[in-house]
Amino acid sequence: MSKEDGDIERATEALLLILKANAIERFVYLGMSVMSFIVLLVVGVWALMENKLNIETFLALFAATGVIGLCVSRILVIWRDCMEILKAVLLKDIK
Repeated sequence: MSKEDGDIERATEALLLILKANAIERFVYLGMSVMSFIVLLVVGVWALMENKLNIETFLALFAATGVIGLCVSRILVIWRDCMEILKAVLLKDIK
């Protein structure tokens, strides 16, 4: 096995480890994002159909959008952590 193969294997193992450790968290954020997107669509269509754009409708749209933004930011943090681990594993032998 060459050095590159060993590096790729170690990086793959590290990536699988962090993905497994964050599996539940990723699915929770994904579920929350999907539910919020559905709420956003339903409230938006309802507001257009009923011509009711009041403060409650606006807050419902704002809350769903905020949850989507929060979940996406957390997923990106998990992604960044995965990339940091991969970088550390791959650059370990270079230093």
